[in-house]
Amino acid sequence: MGDVISKRLTRLGAQSLAARAELNLGNALSQAGRYKEARPRFVTALESAEGIGDKAAACLGLSSCELFVGKPALAEELADEAFQTYDEFGAERNADICRVNRAFAKLLQGRADESLDELLEVRSRFELTEPYGAWIEELLGDTYGVLNLWSESRDCFQTALAAYRVMRAKPHIANCLYGLGEAHLALGRLSAVHDPISKAKCLYRSMNDRAMMGACALVEARASFEGRCYADASRHSRSAATALSAMKIQPSSA
Repeated sequence: MGDVISKRLTRLGAQSLAARAELNLGNALSQAGRYKEARPRFVTALESAEGIGDKAAACLGLSSCELFVGKPALAEELADEAFQTYDEFGAERNADICRVNRAFAKLLQGRADESLDELLEVRSRFELTEPYGAWIEELLGDTYGVLNLWSESRDCFQTALAAYRVMRAKPHIANCLYGLGEAHLALGRLSAVHDPISKAKCLYRSMNDRAMMGACALVEARASFEGRCYADASRHSRSAATALSAMKIQPSSA
């Protein structure tokens, strides 16, 4: 329906309204996790938007898409462009959302220290009961893990997990459980690894995410190997290979 409306408005010459329709459709697709489908909607909205606010919103939406389709450098550039507009006009909430996107982009580009600084600056401005508040905690869990601050990583994943369970956000729940398992493993709490990792693997299986199923099996293999349960380590390694083989991904040895 949104596509039909957008095309009609374009034919009628109502360019700004057509851009808004594309923007709304892009937002709906993005919120559903359909980033590849949302991306061209935001591109069209950005090209045809006449108002500064709509252009900034299209930049921000497109930034989110680029984060999840593997273009973090472009995502950072777009988030920064949107941030400049929102910051100039005093739209603090939207500016902070841009900073969260920017922080994620920096993390994906190997700049975890910069990501951490940005996330900590905006953290207190979001409630845990809202998606961005929970996502900040999840990103902090990832960032602290990259920086080998595993106790902090564990605490952030636990906080995010509690919030996501209320929201019933299955993909994020799975990611936090996986992060908890990794944190427990890094902290040497081998007996605590199995529960979150096995739950994460079940969730990833329900979403047919073979890559993360394989990643979970690798964590289980490492925990078993470090616990000198070599038969279990071998079994989990084979499970990882099975999950990843269809994707032509070779797991590292446990």
